[in-house]
Amino acid sequence: MTKSKNGLLLLLLSVILLSLSFFSVKIGEVALSSIDILDALLGRVADNPTVEFIVNSRLNRTVVAVLAGGALAVSGLILQVFFRNPLAGPGVLGISSGAALGVAVVLLGGVIVNSVSGYTLTIFAGVSGALLVLFLLLMMSRYIYQMVTLLVIGLMLSYFSSALLNILFQWADTEATRAFVVWSLGSFEGLTTNEVGIFTLVILSMLGLSFVLVKPLNALALGPEYATSLGINLRSVRFRMILITGVLTA
Repeated sequence: MTKSKNGLLLLLLSVILLSLSFFSVKIGEVALSSIDILDALLGRVADNPTVEFIVNSRLNRTVVAVLAGGALAVSGLILQVFFRNPLAGPGVLGISSGAALGVAVVLLGGVIVNSVSGYTLTIFAGVSGALLVLFLLLMMSRYIYQMVTLLVIGLMLSYFSSALLNILFQWADTEATRAFVVWSLGSFEGLTTNEVGIFTLVILSMLGLSFVLVKPLNALALGPEYATSLGINLRSVRFRMILITGVLTA
């Protein structure tokens, strides 16, 4: 009975997600009919590039929004199970702040984001910042057994990252500061189809790898001693968890 309820709930949520995604493409400053959207998706509006551009722009925005939300949800779930605390998450543990600090080092350093090299460097910096904070947390978790204390340390790392960010603001020029402020406001707009394709490939790859952690995390939920007794390599699980959650969050 429980499995059937879970199946119905999953089906209902999937329908809601698809419906909201469809309306995200349909609704905007320019009204589009359902037929226009289907024709654009099937490549049958070559004679109307305006409609094709609008649909592709909204579709890219919708795909990125759905995948970004899913990435944060999965990374939060993994962290909650690993640290055995429902409050654990990328934001609470300071991982998101670490990613923002990594990007700030690049943008406030005067790197032009519009270039291909600048765009790639920004992504790499965000991932590096997230992985660094998560690595520090895992190192401290070896010596701190109280998960509440570890959460407090995560908050401290978040505030420490914010402090470093303010220092970078003092050194940066006006143009670099404006670039970071615009980036920090957040937007799903402006991504090309190729960039969305790369983003989708990376997120889906990490989500696929997260399924490898299902059994080890289920065992860890009962305690590290229980997981070790089942022959689970905790060091390997910790490394994979760092990689997956760090990339998904960044």
